[in-house]
Parts: sequence; C-alpha cells; structure tokens
Amino acid sequence: MVQGTNRQVTTAVVGGLLLASSGCGHASPTAETESNGIRIRVEVSEVRPFVDRGVKKELVYGSLTPMIVASKTVKSVNLTCVSVVLGGVASEMIYVDSVADFLTTDYAITSGKPIPVYWKMSASTERSGLKVLVLPGCALADTAR
Repeated sequence: MVQGTNRQVTTAVVGGLLLASSGCGHASPTAETESNGIRIRVEVSEVRPFVDRGVKKELVYGSLTPMIVASKTVKSVNLTCVSVVLGGVASEMIYVDSVADFLTTDYAITSGKPIPVYWKMSASTERSGLKVLVLPGCALADTAR
C-alpha cells in the first residue's frame, strides 16, 4: 500500500468480498479484491465519455493486475467476472484494450503482470469511490493445487 498524508482508504465487505478503494489528489484511483487465491488490483488511468444508443455513458480505462496469492496453479482468468464501480455506477462489461480481439472468459495471465483493460459503464460516472469486485457466482479461475 502506498503511504501518504493525502491518501484516503475505504474498505467494505460486500457479499463476503473485501473491497478496497483509494483516492489521492491527482493520482490514479486504485482498488483491490481477492477471490479464490487471486488478488486483483485495478488502477484507473482515464475516463472517456461516449454515447451508446442515445444514452450518455463512459469508458473507464486502466490496468488490471492479477496476483496469485495462494499455492495454486493459475494459467488463465475469467476477466468478465471482474467488475468496477466508480462514483456509484457499475460497469456493464470489460474489454482488453488492444488492437487484437481477446477472449475475456479465458485470458492467459502472468502473476503480477498488468493487463490493459477498459470497462463500459452503465451511465456517466463521478470520478471517485472506485471499487472492484468479483461478480457473485462467477468463477474467476479454475485452480489446482
């Protein structure tokens, strides 16, 4: 965790998952959660407006870093299980930010290596209160001991 006098850290238990969010002046918002021996860290770098069928929404760009914290073998994760809430608005879908088209339900990972991603939000958002969670009933990864 980064230390600083301006850093605000908020935690809450939602559906049995620990959500952490932080904000610091102009620093990029970050949040973490853990599920099934995998810690997911999200850092937001940019929020861009867009219009979807006449509805003002936003795209939240950043990185998602999976970190294996249990003695398990994990080769891929289901990125669609990872959702963000920004300013009280939940994400609709996650995408890998790349010129190539990636399957987000079985995405190959390296522990600690950031994945460039973006989320389509369900509406315009405030730029505060970042939370990250694994959707209930969604298997983040198939793991083996």
